[in-house]
This record gives sequence, C-alpha cells and structure tokens, in this order.
Amino acid sequence: MRNIIKKNSLLVVLILLTFNILAQPKVDNLKNKLKLSTDINNKIEICYQLDTLYQKILPDSAIKYANYGLSLIDEKHGINRKNDFLYVLGFCYLNHDKYKLSLNYLQQALEGYKKENNKYRILVVNNEIGRLYNRTSNFEKALSYYQQSLLIAFQLKDTLNICNILSNIGNMYQIIKDYKQALNNFEKVLKLTPKLNSNIIANTLNSISITYGEMQDYKMALKYGIDALNLYKIVNIKSKIALVCSNIGETYKRLNNIDMALKYTEEACQIIESAELQVKFDIKEKENENEILRQKTEIQQLAINKQTYLRNTFIYISIIFSLIVIFVIYRYRIKQNANKILTEKNELINKQKDELEEVYRTKDKLFAIITHDLKNPFNTIVSLSHFLESNYNNMSEDHKISCIQSLSKSVTNVSELLLNLTDWLNAKEDKLILHKANFNLSATIQSLKKLYLTQAEQKSIDLKINTGSDIYVLGNERLIKTVLRNLLDNAVKFTLEEGKIELNVKVEDNKIIVSVADTGVGIIDADKDKIFNLDTHITTKGTRSETGGGLGLILSKEFIEKNEGEIWFESEIGKGSTFYISLIKGDYNEEN
Repeated sequence: MRNIIKKNSLLVVLILLTFNILAQPKVDNLKNKLKLSTDINNKIEICYQLDTLYQKILPDSAIKYANYGLSLIDEKHGINRKNDFLYVLGFCYLNHDKYKLSLNYLQQALEGYKKENNKYRILVVNNEIGRLYNRTSNFEKALSYYQQSLLIAFQLKDTLNICNILSNIGNMYQIIKDYKQALNNFEKVLKLTPKLNSNIIANTLNSISITYGEMQDYKMALKYGIDALNLYKIVNIKSKIALVCSNIGETYKRLNNIDMALKYTEEACQIIESAELQVKFDIKEKENENEILRQKTEIQQLAINKQTYLRNTFIYISIIFSLIVIFVIYRYRIKQNANKILTEKNELINKQKDELEEVYRTKDKLFAIITHDLKNPFNTIVSLSHFLESNYNNMSEDHKISCIQSLSKSVTNVSELLLNLTDWLNAKEDKLILHKANFNLSATIQSLKKLYLTQAEQKSIDLKINTGSDIYVLGNERLIKTVLRNLLDNAVKFTLEEGKIELNVKVEDNKIIVSVADTGVGIIDADKDKIFNLDTHITTKGTRSETGGGLGLILSKEFIEKNEGEIWFESEIGKGSTFYISLIKGDYNEEN
C-alpha cells in the first residue's frame, strides 16, 4: 500500500491545482509586467520573481524564464542575477533527473557565488550538489559537499539549513542501509527542537519511523510514526498526514494487526479523496466568483452608459429632435446586442453543463472499469493471504513458494494497472511526460516471450514469435511494452485449447508493423466499433472464463497514438482476430 500511494500522482496533481488557484493571479500580473516593460533590468528582476514562484512547482516554466533572463544579461544589465539563474537551471534539471546538465549549471553558480563571497548561496548550492551525487549513488562526493554546506551553516548559525543538511545526510545513510548513522543525524536534528517548527520536527520523526521500519523494528517505527502523525495533524498538512497514515498502516500490517492497518490505510485514502474534492470545489468557486464579478462589471457599465445617454437626451431634447431619433435607434441596437450577449451566455452555460455531465459520466464508467479490473487480483491477494495465514505451518516449501509467487503476481498486476491508469489519465489531460528514444523492439518482444510461452503451454496453444533481428523503433519503450502485453494477454485469453497465436514484425518504409494473430473466438460485428471506446466498452470472458474490465485495448489505443502510431484489427467469428500496431522506425545504429 505504501508503494501504491507513493507512486500515485494524485497528490502532485492536487498541489499543481492549488498553485494555479492561489498563485496564478500573481503569476499573470508578473507576466503582464514582463510583456509591457521596456527596462532590461526590470525584465531581469521579473524573470527572477517568476523563477522563484515556478522552480519547485513547474520546473519547465522556471527553466524557460531562467534562460530568458540569462539572454538579457550583459555587462550593463543584471549581472548580479546571473548566478541566481544558473542555480535555478541546475536545481530544475536536477529535479528532471538530467544530472549532467544540472551539475554543469550548479558548478558555474558555485564558482560565481564564491567570487561574490556569498556564503549563504554557497551553502545552498553545495547542498544541492550533494543531493545530486546522492541521487547518482556517488555517496562519497555527496557526503563531502554536504559537510562543506553544513560547515557554512554552522558559521552562519542558520538552524533551518543545519537541520535540512543533517536530514539530507541522514537520508543518504538510509539509502546505503547504514541505519545507525542515519538515526544519529536525525537525532541531531531533534536536539535542535526548541529552535524548530512543528513541521520540521514531524518530518524528522517520520524519517526516523521509516528508518526503524527498514530495520524491521516495527514497534519503534510505529512509535515515531504516530508522533509524526500527531504533529502533522496539528499543522494540518493533508498530504503528509495521508502519507504517514499509509506508512503506519503498512507497519501495523507487518505486526499482523490487520484491523489497525486497515484503519490507517482507509484514513489515508479518505484524506486524499477529500483533498481532491476540496480543490475541485475551490476551482469551481473561483470560476463562479470571476464570472459574477465580470457580469457585475458589465451591468454597472451598462447602467453608467444608460445614465449618460439619458442625461444627454434630456439636455438636448429641446434643441434638436433628430438627436432623440438617433438616441432611440442607438438604444435599440444596444438592446439587440445585450440580447445577443445574453443568448450567447446561455448557450455557453448549457454547453459547459453538457461537458460537465459528460465528465461525470466518463468518471463513473472509468471507476466501474477500474473496480472490475481490481476485484479479481485483490480477491486473489485476500484469499492467498488468508490461506497462507491459516495453513502456512502445514504447507510444503514448494507449495509455500507457489502461493507466494501467485500473491506477488497479483500485487504486480495491481501495481501495473494503477501505473497504466496514471499514464492514461495524464495522457488524456496532456500531462504525460513522454520520453522517446530509439530501442530494440526485437529484444523487448523477446523479453516477453518466456512469460507468454508458459501461459500458452497451460492451454496447449502453439505460440510463435517472429521478431527478426535488431529492429529498432522510436518511442517510449515502457508504454509500447504495455501495449504488446495487452495484445498477447487478449490473444491467450480468447484462444481455445490447442489453438495458435503468431506475433510478426515487419518493416514498411519508415514504419514498423507488429501483428498479433490468433485462432480464437473472434469479435462479433456489433462489438467491433466498441473495442476502443470508453463510452461503449465491452467485457467478454475468455475461453477459461478469464475476466477483465475491457480497459486494456482503450489504454493501448491512447498509448500508441501518444507514440505517433496507429492500432487496428481484423476479426471473424470462430476464426480468430489479428491486431496491428504501427510504430516509427528507429535508427539501427543508435543504442538506447
């Protein structure tokens, strides 16, 4: 459960939405000033302010404004901000896992701050370089930079950064499983308690809890975890409360206290759901406030216009009759325009209402599919867990291993489904970060061969996989591999005993075509238009009553299109189906 919550992108989405609600007016104001300003120094300062807002929330935007700020700097303008922009670039590329680029910018910033003798910024950059080497497993260099940063922090008597660096060192030792050193550094942070706020204390208690958990000292892990949870509840940090509740639930599970494990896990889920609802409510409320304000302004403006026209009419009514006629005609046109605007607004409201209803319908369908697809693996997990709990001591070693392998497979299936769903949802909202590269499709398919040969043998199916040698494609290997697994899963699922399945790969111009053909039950004509459609998705049991929610092909279509490919099929009842995917041909000479 801990891994599922950590991988879940929901908390990240909520943070970004909250940023858009609270910080967007300030960001829009700064962007407008940047656009209108003609003073170079002022533009540079505005870029730095935008970087300050963006660097921890939207690193891509921070990179954009840091590069723009650097492009404006010369001998006469903004030279004092050069190192700050270099630091922002290093920080953001570190969070993008582009370590070589990050190290280059951070080292440039460090040299610049040393020339300025800016000790505080030297401290910060040393800490970030230490974090970079920590993430790249170069722990010796990481510790060296952390110690340099810590020394300056003590010189400056900067308690907050002392605690931050000690925590980083503790986390490093935790990674290399030197738990004694990890606890030592975390305890140093706690000794500074009188000078710290509750959030830092809670973070440290949570780190100690996780360390004891990795040491399998679950009672101590529970003690510190509950202390951390109580503090997070005082400062009311919902995301941290959810995470710690999940960790406590996992610890109770390790202690075989299932009731308490369920209690804390459910609390974590409730917090996440309530946070999501609150953000949606805040967004809607903000939109309503803006709409009401805009309408009020329009009404006030119309009222002012009306008063102006009436006043002018009264003044000139006795002077010239023609002005009265002109005024009446003009007012008639205003009324026509007002009616037109009102009609357009009503149409817009109705359209938004229809779109909102469609979103809710899609959400309900998606939840139904997810529930269906999760039910079987979760039932397997529960059944096997109960079976192992009741019969473990009476089982043979081979039987134990078989049950544990089945349990592991079910957990892996759930994890992969959730990861695929996360990718799909991000893809639907254009938030999926798709890293494409040239990779050996032949090798990828061969890596799946052993798994599906075993499944095919269980149904006496003749499975042939013809990949050729070293065929490269350009795309995201993980998403394409997911599509291949879905196609092979369906082929095995819907092929009868002693049937045949054949996977072929061929090159056509600048495309690679992969086909998966089976001699299965086929697809009826009425269902062919529903295969890739969430609104009319279908679920069909396999030849051994295997079940599924019908989401696999919907995900496959989305993933293939994100890789600039296509997916289609041919099928005939009683004779089988052939599914095709087209991919971009890659460079044979480039190794990924």
